[in-house]
Amino acid sequence: MRFFLFFIIFLNVSVLYSQNYQSGESIFSQNCVACHKMDDALVGPKLNSVVRLQGEDWTKAWIKNNIKLRESGDKHAKEVYENYGKQAMPVYEGMLSEEELDDLVYYLENWDDKQKELVAKAETEEDITTFDGGEIKVKLERTVQLIIILCFVVLMGGILFMYKSFKLMAKMYFKGRILETYLLRKLGMELDAAETELNDYIEDQVEKKVKLRKKELKKLFNEKIDNLELEKNNDDWFNKIYEL
Repeated sequence: MRFFLFFIIFLNVSVLYSQNYQSGESIFSQNCVACHKMDDALVGPKLNSVVRLQGEDWTKAWIKNNIKLRESGDKHAKEVYENYGKQAMPVYEGMLSEEELDDLVYYLENWDDKQKELVAKAETEEDITTFDGGEIKVKLERTVQLIIILCFVVLMGGILFMYKSFKLMAKMYFKGRILETYLLRKLGMELDAAETELNDYIEDQVEKKVKLRKKELKKLFNEKIDNLELEKNNDDWFNKIYEL
């Protein structure tokens, strides 16, 4: 029973942590990214350590009204203002609710830990294969990226090969046509006349081949007829001829 209650409490805390962090991340993306980065200076200072160094109260006061905070004599607020070109940050007092402000500060405070969690999670998702007593770690993401790159290289190589092949074939074809035209002109013939002559030649050759084949078939048929021993009194002599 105690374990069950502990599990429920742990689950609720985890869900609340995730919701607060995601809400703060959304607020940061909508209002802060134009001037701030979490891990590097931009128009304004980096923000991943501001809560740890200055505390939650100071961070909330700065977000609400940085002008009022500077005018109150706050030393760090003045230093930030001087170090970053005296550019006043927008006043969010009345624009963000207390709940939204809490979520934003929570996001700033836990950003570093969240990044460490993401790195640790990525490392635990490595595919580990045992080989001769040792361990070969293969990152799935890198493997997929490598496969995609190899497929792309093979595809581009195939396209390049096809392009060069078609280009060579086209070059040979046009070169042949040019040579054909050149030779015809040397012979004093036009292309149309040469094509007509070629067609006539082909038809003549085909006709000769057909006549020759018909002559050979006729000769073969006559030989078969001559070799038949026909008996005048045999009624089956016609069938023997037909079987030929």
